[in-house]
Amino acid sequence: MRGTRRSARAWWLAAWRDQSGEAVLGIIVLAASLAAVLAGFLNVAGSPADRLHIGQCLQNMDAATQSLKQKYGEQGKAPFDDIDVNRIRVCKDFAATLAADPTFGNNAAIKNLAATATNLLSGLGSCSITEITPSEPKAGITVFLNVSANMPFTGSDAGDAGSTATVGGSTIPFSMAPGSAGSTSWSGGVSISDAASSAAGGTVSVVTVKGRSDVGRLANGSCPGGTDGSVPGKCFVTCTTPAKNVTWKDPPIPQIKLFLAAPSTVAKGAPTPVGLTWIVKDAESVTIDQGVGEVGLVGVDLQFPPDQDTTYTLTAKGVRLQDTRTATAKVTVEQAPIVTLTAPANNSAVTGAFPTVPVAGTVQNATPGMTVAISVNGAQQAVLPVSGGSFAGSVSLNKTLSVSDLSLNNPSVQVNSQGAVNVPVTLSSGKSSADVTNVITATISGPSLSVDSSVVVYHTVQVNEFVVTWLSCPPLNKDQALSTPLGAGQSVPVGTVDCGVTSGSFCSTCSVRASVSTSVGSLASTSTWVFKVGNCP
Repeated sequence: MRGTRRSARAWWLAAWRDQSGEAVLGIIVLAASLAAVLAGFLNVAGSPADRLHIGQCLQNMDAATQSLKQKYGEQGKAPFDDIDVNRIRVCKDFAATLAADPTFGNNAAIKNLAATATNLLSGLGSCSITEITPSEPKAGITVFLNVSANMPFTGSDAGDAGSTATVGGSTIPFSMAPGSAGSTSWSGGVSISDAASSAAGGTVSVVTVKGRSDVGRLANGSCPGGTDGSVPGKCFVTCTTPAKNVTWKDPPIPQIKLFLAAPSTVAKGAPTPVGLTWIVKDAESVTIDQGVGEVGLVGVDLQFPPDQDTTYTLTAKGVRLQDTRTATAKVTVEQAPIVTLTAPANNSAVTGAFPTVPVAGTVQNATPGMTVAISVNGAQQAVLPVSGGSFAGSVSLNKTLSVSDLSLNNPSVQVNSQGAVNVPVTLSSGKSSADVTNVITATISGPSLSVDSSVVVYHTVQVNEFVVTWLSCPPLNKDQALSTPLGAGQSVPVGTVDCGVTSGSFCSTCSVRASVSTSVGSLASTSTWVFKVGNCP
């Protein structure tokens, strides 16, 4: 047992010489705070040498404590790696050695010695995080957390010992360093990626700073208790700050206040543009498809009207992918109405002095309330309602032939022989084709795009009857029913006068009237026939 105490004393003396530079060979008057502890040790010490060693330990702690007060005002502000703090560590180790000795281990004074050293060390300056900026970072974007800490180390080997930030369930290491040699104000930071900060939205991150400093090995090559000697030649004392929380703010979610297309209904092929209007808040970017592209938070954009039903989608992206919002605006394209005139037929002919023409037709893609305006040669004559996709009515032609436009050719002749004599009678029109060509147009009116359909109708004369009347000479009349059309610029034979002397001689001058009845009126022409047949002078 005595050998164990010698080994403990030998170790402590070697360690103490390393810290103080020389061995204290006598017992000096101790500080009042340690007097009671010393008295207890002296009463139980087994020999003067044991009492000497205990006294040296107590004297060393007292001297270290006084030195710390002189340097830092109060011992509680002392750095962890100060040489006087290490002297206390060595004394604590010695007390632990004594406590392990069966002779002293259960003695209250020995326990008090260990407790005194422990209390002195526990009252050192605290490691703490002084500031983290930003304190409420916005989730979803890359964030750099700037960390400031108070680390009570002044040694030249002071450095980071594994500082970490727990963000979104993941632990991210980062590095801290003193602002200058011997400074206890440390700073560093950790970069949080977009993905990590997105995961952290609405959560609390925990930041912990851990530092260390080398206090050096003792003369016997060992490290003081409570230090890390895993690095050759080094004895690191560490300090870990209490965790500091950082609350992540969820970024604002985009709000689409307004997105509309006006007009929302257009006719196919209509020239009216479509206006897109939008109001968005709290978005990082806003885009509209269908070729519009990226736009601002508020705006108006004019688009050519689409030729088919089109849905425009506005996408407002937030800071985070999950905060993306969309809205749609639909433009309905009505198919253009198609109007077709089914009556009268195109390039048809109409007779009559004041011709009225029936008109009828159909409208595809008709809308309620639609009407069709009917014009003749550009002058509107009727507005017809569309019912069940069809319409019907009548109009009058305004480019027509009249009886004054006609002429009847009944030539005067001389008959010199017996037998039949054929005299052609011709009816002619003096107007051109353009004068009798009527264009009938059907135009859709109403909420849809106007679409025209037209037909051409010609006015003609209908020849109904040809009559020949002898005004003098032998009565030989003729009445012939006809059905002959006469168009503009045309001449048609309407009949012949067939009369002659069949036997003997006949000498006379006779008057013959030829007349025609037409759809626009009647015409007559009188001719003179001179007969010199046989022995006429």
